[in-house]
Amino acid sequence: MSFHVYILYSKTRNLFYIGVTSNLEKR
Repeated sequence: MSFHVYILYSKTRNLFYIGVTSNLEKR
């Protein structure tokens, strides 16, 4: 597993987590 792929995965997971938390706060 290359380092670049790990960074990409980390960024995607971060964005997903932020989206979920912002959705919870809106409710």
